[in-house]
Amino acid sequence: MVIRMMPKFDAEMIITFIFWIAGSIVTVGGATAILERWTVKFKQPEEKQNARLDDHEKRICKLETDRDDMTEQLLDLKEMSRLQLAQISAIANGDADAIKTASNAISNYLRNKI
Repeated sequence: MVIRMMPKFDAEMIITFIFWIAGSIVTVGGATAILERWTVKFKQPEEKQNARLDDHEKRICKLETDRDDMTEQLLDLKEMSRLQLAQISAIANGDADAIKTASNAISNYLRNKI
């Protein structure tokens, strides 16, 4: 049966142990800092791409809004043209009832749309 004795701690052993712990802390801290810098560098392209996508999304929303506004304007122009053509046709044919009907339609349109 072998009995092992605990080593005696002297000042040199305690100082070595303290330096070992300090070195471990510095090493882990340095590795963490390096990994953190790498993470930031790897995220930069993603952040740039996200910013570009946000910009594109804003532009698309504006274009869709403008398109909807222009579609509404075109429909209004189409309706005004139809009413004017009905009025011109009634005037050209000398039809008093058609002139009055077309004039009323134009008046209603102007009251409701403008």
